[in-house]
Amino acid sequence: MQGAEILTDALGRVNRLLHRAMEGVPADALNRQPTPESNSMAWLAWHLCRVQDHHISDLLAVPQLWVSDGWHEKFGMAKDEKETGTGHTLEQVAALKVDSADLSLGYADAVYERAKQYLANVTPEDLD
Repeated sequence: MQGAEILTDALGRVNRLLHRAMEGVPADALNRQPTPESNSMAWLAWHLCRVQDHHISDLLAVPQLWVSDGWHEKFGMAKDEKETGTGHTLEQVAALKVDSADLSLGYADAVYERAKQYLANVTPEDLD
């Protein structure tokens, strides 16, 4: 297995873990912060996907799915490609809410598909 295949496999495992962890979980549980200083499941999934979308889109030199596919609107957030959750305050974490896992998982699937598209053309020399 080459490097790009390993990366594709690893990202696929993360995507499957998100599905296993979130499917069927009620919205109140997805949005709950276990402690006031903790992130919710919804926020963690969103942040993970935002960072991946940011990086892969940058490598492809294309607009992020966050903006180009209107995910920011679906999450009720600003059209800001720099907004990935890094440095969020506890208030910003608490403000991110989802109605169901479908929203988070839809974004996760779209981001993973783009990553696979990118990695399909990466050679071992590219990874050097």
